[in-house]
Amino acid sequence: MLQINVLGKTKISCNGELLDKQLSTKAQALVYLLIAHNGKFISRDKIMAYLWPDSTTDAARYNLRYNLWQLKKLLPHDGADRSLVLSEKDGCSIDSRYSFQCDLLKIQACSVHSRDLEELAHTKGLFCGDFMEGWYLKNCNEFNEMILFERMNCERIQVELLKALARRYEESGRLEDALTTWKEMAQVDMDNEETAYNIVRLYYEMGNRVAAINHYKKFETGLWDNLNIAPNEELQRLHRDLISGSDSLHSTKKAIQVQTRSTLEINGHCIKNIDYFLISDVISALLRFVDKGFLADFEKDYVRDLSVIQRDLLICYEKTTGQPLEAVAAATEGHVPAVRIVQAFCKLIEYLTDRYDIRLRISNREHIDEVSAQIIEYLETSGISGFSLE
Repeated sequence: MLQINVLGKTKISCNGELLDKQLSTKAQALVYLLIAHNGKFISRDKIMAYLWPDSTTDAARYNLRYNLWQLKKLLPHDGADRSLVLSEKDGCSIDSRYSFQCDLLKIQACSVHSRDLEELAHTKGLFCGDFMEGWYLKNCNEFNEMILFERMNCERIQVELLKALARRYEESGRLEDALTTWKEMAQVDMDNEETAYNIVRLYYEMGNRVAAINHYKKFETGLWDNLNIAPNEELQRLHRDLISGSDSLHSTKKAIQVQTRSTLEINGHCIKNIDYFLISDVISALLRFVDKGFLADFEKDYVRDLSVIQRDLLICYEKTTGQPLEAVAAATEGHVPAVRIVQAFCKLIEYLTDRYDIRLRISNREHIDEVSAQIIEYLETSGISGFSLE
């Protein structure tokens, strides 16, 4: 059976035989591009824009035809003589009828709500590196941005999976496995306060108070060095309890677990052909309803990048933090790469869903700009707990 790995070192093989060396770089890139789009149909013009942006139209068409021929020739066909890549006049996709295995597709198919520990642990093991690690195609900016976008997506899935697995381990009484999993989570997102809280808490519950205190101090130092902020109040309170010998840890944990969450129903509006208009409108709506105190803790670089498309964020930042507007606005001068704006918006949603359930309703969706449409599609498939689209 054909096996395709896109996490870590990319590999295309069949029954143990490596096929990568037989395929051109662009042929491999075409396969990974189609897989990254979840097997969806991509027009030939779009593929050419991804892989041959500097070629003439005729040259790009010839290159695409040649690489499709190469894939059809070198990749195995199934019993019905079907090839992995379905090529039609207007575009291409992965043939959904073709049987093959892919680490990325397995990860996307696994639900973080699964109660099956073995399934979650097996899926966790598939994360052996970044999406298309080491890949970069010269002058193919859109293709390279796609790689960065998918890396963000994979990191988000990995974080959600590790959280789910740690909680299942703890529910099963396997505290050491839960602690190990939270530590793995810390390697992915070293500044995550929820992760640090659970590591410190589990050390304490397993009777290792010294390790709990040491981990807190290490996390506190790293957070200050990286972001110039102190740990949140819950984490500081936990540390004070550990130092004082207080036994209020379990009641603190219970209080956090039952803390009520507010639901935000956000209406977003669209205007065709104005990039980021919907995303900008959503940010504006969020600022009307959330507690703006979050801006004091939210990463300043994300505020800077998002301010390029929504200046109200700068105004709220100044009023909330008391920092001069120019100090933040200076970084918005010039061009900010699209991938950074996308990443900052996703981080904003992820950050706010720790405190709110966000329900987004999109008005006149038929007029949505293309950039916002892609970002919303990404959020829909990212599985962020607390975010839903109506």
